[in-house]
Amino acid sequence: MRSIKLLIAATAALSMFGATAAVAAPANTGKPIQVHLQPEQEEVPFSGVEGASGDVSLRLNPGQGQVCVDGIIDGFDPALAHIHEAPAGSNGGVVVGFDALVDGNGFSGCVDVERQLVRDIIRNPSNYYVNVHLGDVGTDDFFKGVRGQLSR
Repeated sequence: MRSIKLLIAATAALSMFGATAAVAAPANTGKPIQVHLQPEQEEVPFSGVEGASGDVSLRLNPGQGQVCVDGIIDGFDPALAHIHEAPAGSNGGVVVGFDALVDGNGFSGCVDVERQLVRDIIRNPSNYYVNVHLGDVGTDDFFKGVRGQLSR
C-alpha cells in the first residue's frame, strides 16, 4: 500500500513539472516575426530619434493567446513600446502593449492578447507596426522614437 501511495505522489509531482514546462514554453513557440526599427519610418506628428535603431523578435501564438517579444533599442532608453494597427505611411492605435516589459534599453516577455487579434497579425502583418517611444505620454519625447512595419 505504501508503494502505491509513493507511486501516486511521484506521478503527481512529475505531472506538475510537466505542466510548469508547458506554461514556460510559449516564449519559444508561435509564429516568429523579426522587425527592424528605424527613425525614418516614423510618421507625422511623430519623428525619429536621429541615429537610433532597434531590433524586435516577436513570437505570435494564437493558441496560447500570447504575443512574446524580445526587443533591443540602440540610441536611447525607451519609455513605451507597442504594436499598432496601421499600414506603412500612416499611424494607428495601439493593439498590443509592451510598456510593462520595458527595462533599460529593451523589453522582453509575453503579454496576453485576444486570439483573434493574434491570428489577424499573423495573416496580415503589413497592417501592423512596432513603435518605441523615447518618452511617456504627455511629454515632448513621446513624439520621438523608432518604428518598424511587420512583414512576412
